[in-house]
Amino acid sequence: MSVASEQLAGVSLPRGYTLERFLEETNDGAFYLTSQSATDSEPPRPALLKLVPGHAAVSGQLAAWEKLAGQQHPNVLSILDCGRAGPLGPAGTYYLYAVFEYPDDSLAAAVDAHLLTESDSRDVLAAADAALQFLHARGLAHTAIDVRHIVAVGDRVKLATDTVKLLGPGVSESDDWQALATLRRRLLGSAGAADAVAAAPAEIAAPLIAQAAAAAARAEETPPAHLPFESTVEQPRRTTLPLWGYIVAAIAVVALLILVLRPKPAPTGLVPPPVQQPAVTAKVPVEPVRRPSAMSPPPSAEPSNWRVVAYTYNRRKDADHKVAQINAKFPGFVPEVFTPNGSGSPPYLVALGGRMTRNQARSLRSQVLAKGLPSGTYVQNFKN
Repeated sequence: MSVASEQLAGVSLPRGYTLERFLEETNDGAFYLTSQSATDSEPPRPALLKLVPGHAAVSGQLAAWEKLAGQQHPNVLSILDCGRAGPLGPAGTYYLYAVFEYPDDSLAAAVDAHLLTESDSRDVLAAADAALQFLHARGLAHTAIDVRHIVAVGDRVKLATDTVKLLGPGVSESDDWQALATLRRRLLGSAGAADAVAAAPAEIAAPLIAQAAAAAARAEETPPAHLPFESTVEQPRRTTLPLWGYIVAAIAVVALLILVLRPKPAPTGLVPPPVQQPAVTAKVPVEPVRRPSAMSPPPSAEPSNWRVVAYTYNRRKDADHKVAQINAKFPGFVPEVFTPNGSGSPPYLVALGGRMTRNQARSLRSQVLAKGLPSGTYVQNFKN
């Protein structure tokens, strides 16, 4: 389906949305860069558009998006618009689409780079908890709680909403809370196991505690097993833990089993977009979202105009801030703010190393990635 997704780049959808650039494909659809409509006071702003083939299996997806569209919460990524489109492409396929505010950062890169402190992680988890309560109160489940779905817009931590579904048969709140508990253990380590039970709603925590208590009771009642033969070695005296000890141990075992046996969710969700900003919160040093490599430019492009782009921003001050951060840590990369649309017009790109040839740009990109900068760093030829 990748070829078909790429072929749709440049196609116009209802209400004036153009699929400006194909970003990435997931197991249920594809993401594109688009723009919000310009107003008298503001130029067009980047937005993220998800396109899903409109077959019967996703018939409820549009209803879930429509239910959330226009509703605001500081920790929920806003759905700006949604609808149907088609027929599109050579196959004349019909699609569902949703337009989201542009996420500037993702938690995934920060977690992979081990950049979060325990305090940072707790702030992120608190935001995800608040977002889930907001969605559940409106009859929606998230269905894909993971580091790729926790993003940032400016200094706000937000839960991405491309995977929301209506609560109903096979779609429950408990799945969301269990997924958040798994994420909590991932971010907080052993400290997250107890937190996972303590933070879960009653309908999730109660079964876990009941299972743990039952296991403890069974442990107290079960006599020691006899050896299948007469041993000539004196057997050690059996030591019995107090009841609370079995309860604690059983809770830990249940938490571990949930973590190990729970099916891992498919890597779906908001794809790494090309626009990025500072950390997830003012405290959390979340690195930018992973971004697919840019489309190769035409062969006729000038070879000396290649640039290595690591970050993209809507606001100049955010780009300047990132340049200062990189300069402090990697001055040899010579970061600068580059505006392909002319001075004063977004997007503001944070480019490294100035202008160079294509081979030089590829070499520098390899060095940048080796130093731990975003895996979405790409090279592109610019005319100016």
